[in-house]
Amino acid sequence: MKQSTRFIMIILMIILFTGLYAAQRQRSPQEMEALRMNRKLRMAPATSAQDAKRTLALTDYVEQEYLGDWVDSRKVLIEYDSHQKPLVLISQLWDSGAELWYDFEDATASYSPQGQPLQVTTRWWDGTAWLPQSRVEFTWEGNLLQSIQHLVDDGSEELLMSQELSYDPQTQRLEYLVSSIAVWDQWWTTRVSFVWDASGRASEISTAMLAEDEWVPYLKTQVSYRPEDQSNYQVYYDLLIKQLTFGDYDLYYLSDQILVNEEMEYAMNDAWEWELEGKYEYSYDASLNMLQSLYLAWDGESWDLNGQEDYSYDEHGNVLSWTAYDATWGELEPWMRRLNTYSEVTSNDDNVNPPVGANIRVFPNPFNPQTNIAFELAASSPVSLDIYNLKGQKVRNLISDVRNAGSHQIVFNGKDNSGRDLNSGIYFLRLSTNEGKSISKMILQK
Repeated sequence: MKQSTRFIMIILMIILFTGLYAAQRQRSPQEMEALRMNRKLRMAPATSAQDAKRTLALTDYVEQEYLGDWVDSRKVLIEYDSHQKPLVLISQLWDSGAELWYDFEDATASYSPQGQPLQVTTRWWDGTAWLPQSRVEFTWEGNLLQSIQHLVDDGSEELLMSQELSYDPQTQRLEYLVSSIAVWDQWWTTRVSFVWDASGRASEISTAMLAEDEWVPYLKTQVSYRPEDQSNYQVYYDLLIKQLTFGDYDLYYLSDQILVNEEMEYAMNDAWEWELEGKYEYSYDASLNMLQSLYLAWDGESWDLNGQEDYSYDEHGNVLSWTAYDATWGELEPWMRRLNTYSEVTSNDDNVNPPVGANIRVFPNPFNPQTNIAFELAASSPVSLDIYNLKGQKVRNLISDVRNAGSHQIVFNGKDNSGRDLNSGIYFLRLSTNEGKSISKMILQK
């Protein structure tokens, strides 16, 4: 692997692992990893307790930065398998000059028949082709995840990070998650420990760093729950596995009910004593949709508001927007928000509404008046690419010939086979190749 490429990947890993809330004082990379891991494994409280949203799937979201006004920065498109598990995530960046989204990175997951993640591969787009980037491999014993290996996927099989999970032999509950990461040709290791209450909920999450064969405690978070919370160990464990699969995209906290009241955060000071550093407070509406999250820093005498997150919802309890505010410079100011889009994901036996496919990408979606359709072939194959309306009628044939292996892209102009403009609505795109069939939903919105 080229040294410059390796350096860039390591920097990106560090940036990913530091989390949204960086502490105000200077910390070493090891401390920042401990901070990130502790906060990453907080209970990630549910933003809604309603079950109606489970009939819909988050199919894309747009991230925006606040630069005096909201400016698009990144979009993530999500495709699902027939079991409604996230299968492909495509990241796109916004080109303000050309006023278009362009592909940047994608991640594809594979699952066992039991639904356990087995592998996640990531690629990056160099402008002409998708190139392999990294691979994550999961090892299981029964229903217990044992280890996760993060590898460079360029043929070198270079190990970037290793994560090992340890369980209590009596209760089979998770005790430790140990992460070792390579930074500038050196390895450093953190350990996250869990304490479970009588209901099987995490009451304390603590982080330590390995220094000269000794675990040095660094952070701990104590968690309290709302009276309405009915979560247990299995809920948290399932959520943790999902976060470790596609954790950087925060897909899962929208669909798991964990109602946290408050989280108190402590750090080890120079006198080797736990010192209160800050707390998270959460507020909910009557339907138990989380309305606001506050992060308050403790300076020894008073609480200072350091961060705030606000949420808005549709009528089903789906989160439409998430807005983050920061008070680094003394005043609370918006800095990032996310806008979510949902679509219904149906099962294989639904003849009217086919399942959302994983091998086709449509961008933008919704679209008007035209959109791009991309797919990839592992080998040369006859290809049929057709568009159907909700009645199951074919309205357009886009491709009907043999295509070579590799990436393919075509522009759909929103017209039927007779050249007439199609009406606004939902359409299904069906790709048929020697590898099988894949179906994706697309929305023409005038």
